[in-house]
Amino acid sequence: MQPYEAIDPSLDWRRASFCQNYECVEVTALNISTVIMRNSTQPDHYAYFTRDEFASFLRAAKAGEFDLAE
Repeated sequence: MQPYEAIDPSLDWRRASFCQNYECVEVTALNISTVIMRNSTQPDHYAYFTRDEFASFLRAAKAGEFDLAE
């Protein structure tokens, strides 16, 4: 996916519920088919996902696929 020229500053960014110390993952819907993710400490750096890709990511995260070994 090609990067977008500019991100609309009025987008409704949502933070992860486990956010602490303002170092947070934030997501927003750019349009009906695109979700954007960023780190709140680097708000000018984005990752773009289709809604299907993002839904797959959420399912995997909820299933523990990204958990670090203790």
